[in-house]
Amino acid sequence: QGGGSSAGEESLQGTSARIPLAAGYLFASGFLLLFGFAALESIVGFYLMDTFFNGDAQASGQFYGICFTCNGIVAFVMSFFFYRRIRRCLGEVQLIICGTLIRT
Repeated sequence: QGGGSSAGEESLQGTSARIPLAAGYLFASGFLLLFGFAALESIVGFYLMDTFFNGDAQASGQFYGICFTCNGIVAFVMSFFFYRRIRRCLGEVQLIICGTLIRT
């Protein structure tokens, strides 16, 4: 009893634990999504400053900050107040399809 192994442990000996391939794809897609978003945040500020604000970094930064703040507020309101209702009306699969089409 004290030093022996159970039947479950004996069946696991000699096998190696493997992470499913789908988990690797999920990790890679998450990494690329965050990498792309970080690049977007960096580049858009400079693009706004050079294209629309004649090199004025402060005005460009304020505008960019206001845009991100408004985006965050809209995302919060949609997810907090409307997402559940829309999911009930459309169903989960249709909601995913609509979200994908709107995002592209």
